[in-house]
Amino acid sequence: MQSVNSTTMAAFQKTDDYRHIRTYLNIHELLAVALKNKVFDEDVCYHFWSDTLVRHCKECEAVLRLVRLLPNGGATYLELRKLNDRWNARIDAWHRANPTIPVG
Repeated sequence: MQSVNSTTMAAFQKTDDYRHIRTYLNIHELLAVALKNKVFDEDVCYHFWSDTLVRHCKECEAVLRLVRLLPNGGATYLELRKLNDRWNARIDAWHRANPTIPVG
């Protein structure tokens, strides 16, 4: 018997919203592959794209997990996941070095 969550995700995979999310994740993966192959400068891309990429990876975590469970899906978005980890660490380091000071 399937769980409610797996049934819900199976139904979601058939929607336009799922296909749109996958298309956008594919764009992020393309960026990650370009950075790996040194087509783009990582610092420039980080300053332009990091907030969006990290936020979208977090918001799409369930889809990213689901895709990895598909047959032959283990390496899907591999470079995106690596880039997300790297940029998350960089953002966390910046926040540690620049703590927020409460006003008032």
